[in-house]
Amino acid sequence: TTGKLWKEVEDFPKFLLYEDLLSNVVDLRLPSQEVLKMFQKYANNQDQSAIRKLVSDTVAYDRWASKGLSFCDALREFPSVMLPSAEVMGTLPRIQGRLYSIASTPQEQGRVSLVVTTAIFNTADDLIHKGLCSGQLEKAPIGTKIPAYFKTVKRFKLPENPSKPVIMIGAGSGIAPFRGFWQERHNQAKAGLPVGETVLLMGCRSDSMDLLREETSVIKDFNFTHLTAMSRQDGKPSKYVQELVSEEGVLLYKLWLLAGGSVYVCGKVAMAKGVQEALAEVLRQWGGLDREAARLRIQS
Repeated sequence: TTGKLWKEVEDFPKFLLYEDLLSNVVDLRLPSQEVLKMFQKYANNQDQSAIRKLVSDTVAYDRWASKGLSFCDALREFPSVMLPSAEVMGTLPRIQGRLYSIASTPQEQGRVSLVVTTAIFNTADDLIHKGLCSGQLEKAPIGTKIPAYFKTVKRFKLPENPSKPVIMIGAGSGIAPFRGFWQERHNQAKAGLPVGETVLLMGCRSDSMDLLREETSVIKDFNFTHLTAMSRQDGKPSKYVQELVSEEGVLLYKLWLLAGGSVYVCGKVAMAKGVQEALAEVLRQWGGLDREAARLRIQS
């Protein structure tokens, strides 16, 4: 609103209760300096002076922000601030969508599974905070309705010919889409289709974080191998998934280059880069490709 008339905001959700907008649309975490300018407009003299300092002094703002305060914390800290509801909606940033890989096969109609790592961090005051979305998913009671949408990644799918080998490489919650892959391979085997050799190379910190090991250990209806690299397992040398890729170079050469298998990588960017370098080395060492040819093969 301009104070005199309402102005429609493009792409802003319509026909929702104000409570729904606060819960699911606007980001109520740490107020930016832009949001604090709105606070300043509606504060009394004492609060206005303190807020002005935060708005104009980046060092002061950064020190204040390091406490990990939320929008609601800021309202408690500056109790004189009384904000117009429409201006709150027009000023607060919107929650950015989080993309989580579906960890189940499309055959489970009407239902999807997720594998989510809860983001946890400490503030300067040593308070523990959890990620906005992952923290909500962790504490939400069974039956809670949460707004979501689907996004398709067209190239990230199993080969049309199930007899072709599949090599899955990931770390942590990067295992999520691969669960859907081995469930689909299981369904194909149950249907009597010939299913090619399937290999999962995973990286995690320790035994306790070797996600879904119990589920993969009972796969018997097709040739499935689950190998794990652990970076912080007591009593064992540190190993990352890219090192596991290098160790299994002969196996990857056989399944990927000789048998025409497909390789899938899922995880954080730094991990994916390390895996890409390890795969390039496999291509050079076992496939006889030069550096440029190896790079092109991986990109294809």
